[in-house]
Amino acid sequence: MIAANDNARWCAAVARAHGIAAASTPWGWRARAAMPEGYPEAVTLGPGAAAAEVAAAVPPGPASVKDSFADLDLHDAGFEVLLEGGWIALEREGGGELSGASGASGASLAGAGAPPLEPVRTARALADWALASGAVAAGHPALLDDPAVVVLAASDESGAVVAGGILSLGDDAVGVSNVFGRPGTYAAIATAATVRAEGRPVVGWEPADLLASPAAAGFVVVGPMRVWVR
Repeated sequence: MIAANDNARWCAAVARAHGIAAASTPWGWRARAAMPEGYPEAVTLGPGAAAAEVAAAVPPGPASVKDSFADLDLHDAGFEVLLEGGWIALEREGGGELSGASGASGASLAGAGAPPLEPVRTARALADWALASGAVAAGHPALLDDPAVVVLAASDESGAVVAGGILSLGDDAVGVSNVFGRPGTYAAIATAATVRAEGRPVVGWEPADLLASPAAAGFVVVGPMRVWVR
């Protein structure tokens, strides 16, 4: 699934930024050491993965697994389900192939005079973004040097970050993650992603209780997923 592959690439980018070794496996992606809070130690990339193999591949101690097809049972390895969610993709205008709708760069949030989303370019600005979003691990300055990662932020008149998200740019898709802030943020992020996608799918994921926001921005659920924790 394209969305799961993109998410694994994003997790790999976070791992590299934090100096964590990782590897591909026959069933997916895994980190060789504990990942920062909020990021999994393993992501399955195909249905039918053997639960015992996945559990054995993650580091000992606290860990999480992104079960991309919601078909694992990791209870015997000491895991429990943290959340159920869905993979999402932006629907092309007029229906049909999931790819993305047209839009312009510098997308603004909903409302007259709303601030535009702009790329974060400095370590200080990234630290402000991480504080506002709560996504501490994504605030590592090494991510600013990754050409496949675009951190977007909108600031109010005082300069405070009020909304944002992250785009992960792959050959087969553009991923959307860590979306937060004012109403209309998901739509603005979708516009910014579509501009960069140039016809590629725009994808992401959200927990089941947060799917309404991307749905309002034109995303549809394309598959189930869940996250296990130990």
